[in-house]
Amino acid sequence: MKKISFALCLSALLVVVGTAARGGDHKLLLCEAEPYRNTGTNQWWVPFSRLERVPLWRGKGNPPLSIEKALRIARKWITPQSGNGDVHHILLRAVEPGGESKYRYVYYYVMEFSVSPYGNYITCVVLMDGTVVEPELRPWHPVGPTNGSSQ
Repeated sequence: MKKISFALCLSALLVVVGTAARGGDHKLLLCEAEPYRNTGTNQWWVPFSRLERVPLWRGKGNPPLSIEKALRIARKWITPQSGNGDVHHILLRAVEPGGESKYRYVYYYVMEFSVSPYGNYITCVVLMDGTVVEPELRPWHPVGPTNGSSQ
């Protein structure tokens, strides 16, 4: 239960501090992988303009993109990079869980696969329109209100 609460709090914090500007294109930090020996981390940023075009889901019925189709998309994306991995976990997340903004109905899948032979993991983020958000390798730093995250 602590992990779920932490994940929800971290997700909300990323929404608050994860917005940044790069040449006028505002982006939102969807998620961040665990740092590798405090040297770097993968981050998944999505422009707000792209979020405007993603199908919404209000939690009733099936999501616009089924888990089966999202899994096929993710496997197709990870295969050239690491071969075929076993599903470690799949999360269906809201961009702004419990929020009041227009993004509270924007959901996406975070799919993590274990890859051999080292026991590593590879993560794929799939939006409800079936597109994959490419990760960006960034220097790791603790996320907090004082340092922010810049694009």
